[in-house]
Amino acid sequence: MDKIYEVLQVIESKPIFLKEHLQRLQQSWLFTHEDPLDLTTLEWEIGEIASSRKDTFNLRIEVDLLTGESTVCSVEGIYPTEEMKREGVEIATFPFQRPNPQLKVYDPNLRDAMAMRREDRGVYSLLYVHEGEIGECEKANIFFVKEGRLITARDEDVLLGITRMKVLEAAEKQGIPIEKRIVKEEELSEMEAAFMSGTSIHVLPVSKIDHHDLDPRHYLVQQISAGFERLVDEDMGKQEDVLEEDTEERKHEWKEPFPKEEPMKRLYRSNHGMLAGVCAGIADYFQIDPTLVRLAWVFLAPLAGVGLISYIIAAIIIPKNPELDR
Repeated sequence: MDKIYEVLQVIESKPIFLKEHLQRLQQSWLFTHEDPLDLTTLEWEIGEIASSRKDTFNLRIEVDLLTGESTVCSVEGIYPTEEMKREGVEIATFPFQRPNPQLKVYDPNLRDAMAMRREDRGVYSLLYVHEGEIGECEKANIFFVKEGRLITARDEDVLLGITRMKVLEAAEKQGIPIEKRIVKEEELSEMEAAFMSGTSIHVLPVSKIDHHDLDPRHYLVQQISAGFERLVDEDMGKQEDVLEEDTEERKHEWKEPFPKEEPMKRLYRSNHGMLAGVCAGIADYFQIDPTLVRLAWVFLAPLAGVGLISYIIAAIIIPKNPELDR
């Protein structure tokens, strides 16, 4: 038991039910550690990979239980065909029980054993059975339909799948009665319909468990499937809203990313001066009354021995203001 993991689906660059998957990853980590994982970097990395593709794919998140190091990589999910969604799939029972149903741990030996059993029986998936009690499927939760009720295992007996949680939410919204209880293997012959729930398969009807036939087109299965897909659409819509809000908040930063440089202040002769506009231009430059400049010129220029000549030189050197209407 060296790694915990989560697999989530990405649709149109949006990781579906990301918050719920990260919460469950944290829960799995806290089974064996006191300090929580820092999910900030993980969330950023997931967003980066998700935004790089527009197709539908899965992301696998693994965390080493010893070091806390995490990896995120894209994996191609095994998605059911339209025929499977319509006609259902066959599954077979498999004697197994998770040591800790709430902990999602990668076990390569178990994976290989299940692959061999699945191939031998020629089925889509395997259903765990322990001491005559139904548990869950190898990569999915299982639900049964009987007399208008949705029946599934108790929370403490199975992995609390994110898709399972959303299926229950969809059923509750539609007023469908739910029973969480121990389901005996001998009850399979009494069930009207069944379906699996999982990241890649969403809601997938089951047509047969061992030799027990079931109705893959049962109205409750179709009703719950439609309700689940609405929740997926809502989650994608929320991500769009968050993106738009974030964009609006940043718009003012994007308009002028750098402060504007003030143009250098220049000295001009005024177009509205009494003579050549030298005194009025100096007054404009220092933003003072031009009369004060003229008086200062009259009294100070003779004392300095300059007078008219200095005024003429200033008129030649200082350019005329190009803004004629100033």
